Amino acid sequence: MIRYPPLLGGWLFLLCAGSVRAAPISLASSNAVDSLNRTIRIQLTGSNGVQYFARGSTDLTNWPLLQTNAITGTGTSALVDVPLDTNMSGRGFFRIESNFEQRARLFIANYRRQLDNGGPTVLTVNGTNVQNAITLAEDTANNQIVITGNGVPNYTPTILGFNVTGGWNTAVSGGFQSLKFSENNAGASGGNNPNAIASGTETFRIPLKPTNNATATDTSLGTVGVAVNGIPIYNPFEDGNQTAATGRIFSGCCGHPQLTGVYHYHKYPTCLRLLKGDIWQSEKEKCDELDALVAAGGHSPLIGFALDGWPVYGPVGWKDASRASKLLKSSYTGTNDSYGNPAYVAASGDLDECNGLISPTPEYPEGIYHYVMTLEANTDGTVKREISPYFGYDIRSTLNKHGLMPSGWTNDTTYANALKAGFTVNGVSVAGTDSASFTTFYQFVTNMVAVLNANGMANVATEFNSMKISYPFTIRKYRGTPSNATGGGGVAGNGGISAISPTGGTRGQSYFVTITLQTVTGTPGLPPNSAPITTATVGGIALSSPTRASTSTVTGTLNIPSGTSTGAKDVVVTFQGPPGQAAPTYTATGLFQVNP
Repeated sequence: MIRYPPLLGGWLFLLCAGSVRAAPISLASSNAVDSLNRTIRIQLTGSNGVQYFARGSTDLTNWPLLQTNAITGTGTSALVDVPLDTNMSGRGFFRIESNFEQRARLFIANYRRQLDNGGPTVLTVNGTNVQNAITLAEDTANNQIVITGNGVPNYTPTILGFNVTGGWNTAVSGGFQSLKFSENNAGASGGNNPNAIASGTETFRIPLKPTNNATATDTSLGTVGVAVNGIPIYNPFEDGNQTAATGRIFSGCCGHPQLTGVYHYHKYPTCLRLLKGDIWQSEKEKCDELDALVAAGGHSPLIGFALDGWPVYGPVGWKDASRASKLLKSSYTGTNDSYGNPAYVAASGDLDECNGLISPTPEYPEGIYHYVMTLEANTDGTVKREISPYFGYDIRSTLNKHGLMPSGWTNDTTYANALKAGFTVNGVSVAGTDSASFTTFYQFVTNMVAVLNANGMANVATEFNSMKISYPFTIRKYRGTPSNATGGGGVAGNGGISAISPTGGTRGQSYFVTITLQTVTGTPGLPPNSAPITTATVGGIALSSPTRASTSTVTGTLNIPSGTSTGAKDVVVTFQGPPGQAAPTYTATGLFQVNP
């Protein structure tokens, strides 16, 4: 650290070298001060990738960037003329840091926020008390920051206000199906995520010098990035069939665990507890916060980094150097493809095919390519709100905010039983989920909102309006070149074949066959009916005109050549996989018998 004495009208220059690999700095040996042009010349001595930032605060944990262009050292020694911004009130503060330090500082700053708010929250994971933990290291050989997390969020994940750390469907007796709440809005007969959060080593390797490739690369299932709390960010899909993860039940912070317990995000974590800590907000408050951010000309905070090195932000951003705030719009606005997802239409929104753009951000005011976690906007630019059929509303906390929570609801069992049987709010009866009028939890919520509106409690009813997400929600494709990572992976789309009819045939004959598909426990559902069939074979003989007769059946004509060997034959059906992902393949061994 060098303190330069006051010069040029009382300026104080504080030159700070970072603690890890920032280049040592000193005043230039000659012509260090240029009073006429109001610059001071410093010498950077160190490795490539060192950046210079002008800051307007002595708070070294903040350092809001004032310079519009970072100056990057390009060798073992570089001279930099630092401009003295006369808009700074009497003092200038300057700092240099390596690319590693710049990114590491963002993770460290978020962790400090958790500590300042009394966190990270202690969670009980598999009987052990665990806190969110992150380690940061620099891989100089590969020019990467290596982030290692333990897979545990820094807040309590909840559904309907129940702590679901120990199991996504165990907080209520009989599961959430007993409240007619299940995935894909299927009511009491539907299924729910059976998994619990698990702690484990999650390693992410993030390039420190990302590339901006002209051609985008498809993301694969599983980890595509990391949030600043060390939790994996996944792509939009839940399986190899390119099924968008919209109908799944997420926690109030939009995360959920996969088969091995890896907690992850598929979309914008609306509560932002990964940044704020364990602070509850109603759905309305979350939406209002974004609308206020747009009105104030603000920008969504940094969510994390993709595996290709580019940052990931929330939905409010600046499209260009004018820094006019808006909810950035996805360009996936076309007709639905065979997987039920909107097609990309270039320039129909603000973002490219990867769901990103180049523009200024608070951390990179000179402009940088970054991904955006998108929401839908109204025509006036405000957040589009809805009662979501897939969201587990925290009814007790919402009523408690208005001093209307029924007595005893701090007890989970009492609360759950009241949701089933019905309850009163300010003397007004609300029918419970057991009512024959409701087949889904969503119907119960919409009725409750209608009752509140009809009885002078519109201020409470409006609290249940959630922000509506916009496909592809997260990183759809990579703009840069992704690194390898060992974060949680996705699940392949392969299952089995349970039957074929007829079960056998004679050489030289033709048969119209029906193949029955089935999923295997722990694998995704069957491909959508519109998914193209790539091949359907029996003993290596392709069916002619294979057709998807229903979700679970494939039909076609099997022409058995006269020279075919006899015996049991395997049956295989393969569907066209999503771009960049494995083709879903369904198999059965020895299911069809070829006779002489």
